[in-house]
Amino acid sequence: KRMSHVLGKEWGQHLEGRQLRRSCDELLSKLDSRAYFRNWVSEWERELSSDTNSKLNTFPIIIVREGKFLAAKANFDEKHEYLSREIRYLKWLGYERDIPRTIALVS
Repeated sequence: KRMSHVLGKEWGQHLEGRQLRRSCDELLSKLDSRAYFRNWVSEWERELSSDTNSKLNTFPIIIVREGKFLAAKANFDEKHEYLSREIRYLKWLGYERDIPRTIALVS
């Protein structure tokens, strides 16, 4: 619709117009974010299912002496930290309803 406002109503009938339409359609198919999101979900579901089958995820707190003071340090899994960051970004992008509850709870 917008292309016809700029190039005229018959722009798709011309040789250059057909080439432009093919290029635009190809670009739009590559910019489909839903396909990337579905791939992301399946990748994380696979990752999390392999984690639950392999070991119990416990992250102990370690007490360390730093000079005169004691400090508590927690061992967090980097994957879960990365997952929570990705979920936060996806929520900002408007994917909040599409994120599976199982993945959101793990993060």
